[in-house]
Amino acid sequence: MDRGKSGPGIRATKKQQLSHPQSELYALGSKSSVGGSRGDDAKSRVGVGGVVSDRKREASASMALGSGGGPVAAKKIKLSSGSSGSIVGGSGAGLGGVSGVGTSKISSGGDSSSSSSILEYWEQCAMECESVDLASTVLSAIEQQDSDSVVGYICGAIKLLISPKSKSESVLSLSLLYLARLRPHLFCNETITAALIAVLKRDSGGNAFKGRNNPTMHILACNLLARGYSDKKQWPESFIRTYIDDAINDRVWVDYEECAPFTDNVVAAFGTKIPPKWMLQPELSTLNPTTRDGTLPDDEHSTDSGMFGDALGKDPDANPPRFAHMREQLERMVMDAMKDQLNRRQGPDCSTKNFLRYLSLTCGILEVRAFVVPRLEMWIHNGKLVKPVQELLTFLCYNVTGQSPKEHEVLSNLAKVRLKSKPLINIFMIGLKEMINCQPEILTPLLKYVVQNELSNARNPNNMGMLAMMFQTKPTESAANLAEIYQEFLLQREDVLRTLRFFLRELVKMLRYDINLTVFCKVLLQNRADLTPQIASSEFRDRIFHSIVDLVCLCMFLSVSPQIREANVSIRSGRETKGSTALSAFYQQQSIIQDQALAWMKDIVPRVYK
Repeated sequence: MDRGKSGPGIRATKKQQLSHPQSELYALGSKSSVGGSRGDDAKSRVGVGGVVSDRKREASASMALGSGGGPVAAKKIKLSSGSSGSIVGGSGAGLGGVSGVGTSKISSGGDSSSSSSILEYWEQCAMECESVDLASTVLSAIEQQDSDSVVGYICGAIKLLISPKSKSESVLSLSLLYLARLRPHLFCNETITAALIAVLKRDSGGNAFKGRNNPTMHILACNLLARGYSDKKQWPESFIRTYIDDAINDRVWVDYEECAPFTDNVVAAFGTKIPPKWMLQPELSTLNPTTRDGTLPDDEHSTDSGMFGDALGKDPDANPPRFAHMREQLERMVMDAMKDQLNRRQGPDCSTKNFLRYLSLTCGILEVRAFVVPRLEMWIHNGKLVKPVQELLTFLCYNVTGQSPKEHEVLSNLAKVRLKSKPLINIFMIGLKEMINCQPEILTPLLKYVVQNELSNARNPNNMGMLAMMFQTKPTESAANLAEIYQEFLLQREDVLRTLRFFLRELVKMLRYDINLTVFCKVLLQNRADLTPQIASSEFRDRIFHSIVDLVCLCMFLSVSPQIREANVSIRSGRETKGSTALSAFYQQQSIIQDQALAWMKDIVPRVYK
C-alpha cells in the first residue's frame, strides 16, 4: 500500500536504511587475517572519536599477507624508505626474501635512478670537497698521481658553483684560477672541458648563473678554457658550436670584454676583419664597450650593450689559427646555424638584432657575405634594426674582396643596394672608400657595376655618390678604368654613343670638373690586346672609330671649366694682363690630348680600322 506513496517520511526511512551508524566501522578482509572469533570482531570496532591508524596498518598487513600468508608483489614498499623499512622488518619471516629486493630498489630507484640517467658524465665524476681545501686537495692528488681524484674534485667545484641553490663562492673561483695558473694543463682534460662547456651552453632550466645579470661563471669558464688551451694549436669543435649558440641567440656572455681571451680566438677562425672604431659613426651607442646593462633577456632591449667590445680595430691575425684543421666544417656550422635561425622565424623580416650581430662577425666567410647582401635592403627598411644594419653594412664593406666570381656577384648586389637615410649612405660611402684603399683591385669591377647600373633602366639613386667617392679616392685609376669600360661599351651591337656622351657630361659636372680627362683620353686611345681582334673583325668598326673621335673631342670641350672661362674673359676685357695659372694648365692639357689623338691616328688607326 505504501509503495507508491512518496513523502518526507518515506524518504527519511530510506535514508536511515542506507546510512551506516558511525559508531560501527568494520575492516574488510578474510576471517583468517582479522581473527576467527566474535571477540576479535568486537575488538576491531573503533569509536567515533578514536584513531583509525591501528586498524589501517592491520588492514594493510592483511592485504599483504593474503589468504595463504605467502609474499606477493610489494608495491607498497616504494612509498618511502622509512615506511618500507618498517614494513619489511615487521612482516615476519615470510618476507625475508623481499627485504633485500625492496632495499635495493630504494637505494637505486626513485630520484637517484632518474637523475643518474640525466646527469652528464662530468657530473657523475664530481667529488665533494671543502672550498678552502680545493687547491691543496687537488695538488696533493697530483703528487699522488691520482688523476681520477683531480678530475673529480675540479668537476665537483664546477658543479657546486653552478648549482641553483648555491651562491657563487669566491673561494672556489679563486681556487680554480690559482690551479689554472699553476697547472694549466688540467683544464685541457676532456671531462673538465665538458664541464666548462656546459657552463657556457644555453640552459632552459633557469639556473641562477645563466642570467644576464650574473656573468661570473661565464667569465670564469671562458678564462679557464683560454688558459688551458693557450698552448694548443688545435681547439675542439665544441668551442665553435658553443660560441655560435650564444652569439646567434641571447648573447649572454660573448660580448663581455672579460671573455675576450676565449672569444677572440673563436672569432679569428671566421677570418673576419674587424673595422676600426672611426669607421662606425660615433652616435651609435651600440659601440660603447663599457655599457653592459642588458637587464632584459630579449635582444630588443640589448642595443646599448657593447657589441664587439675591444675587438674593434684589432688585427685578425693577432691570434693564431686554432681551427684551421676544420675550415670547411666551421663554415658549414656557421651556415647551418644561420639557416636554422631563419627557418625558426615566421617571416623573412623577423630577424633579430643579435642575429645581425652574428652575421657581422662572420662576414669573413664568403658564403655569409653572399647570403647577407640580397637581404640587406630588406633589413635596412626595418626600423627596429637600424643600428645593427649599419654595423653589418660596415663589416660587409670592410670584408669584401674581389678574388672570385662569387665575390664579384657580391659586389654587383652591393652596388644595387638602395639607401635612403643619410646616416646609412655616409656609412656605406666610408665603407666603400676603405674597401678600395685596402684592396685597389676591387675598384675595376665595382666601377663597372655602378656604371652599368647607371646606364640601365633601373638606376640606383646612389650611383653618382659612389662614383664621386671612387674618383676622389683613386682619381687616376678611376679615370683609366672608366675609359676601359667605355671601350667595352663601344663594342656592343647597339649604338650607345649618345648615352655615353650624356653620362660623361653629367659625371664631369657632378665632380665639378675634378676629373683627369687626360688619363681618360690616353687609355681610351690605347690599343688593348684583348679588344683589338674584336674591333678588327667587327662589322661596326667604322662606328667605333667615329665614336672614339667624338668622345675625345667631347673631353677637350669638357676641360673648359668655369675658372677657365672666367680667366679667359678677364684677359680679353683687359682686367688681367698676365696669363693665369689655370689657363696655362688648360692649354697644357689640350696639347697633351691632341698629341695623344695624333699618335693614335698615326700608329693604331691604319692597322685596326683600315
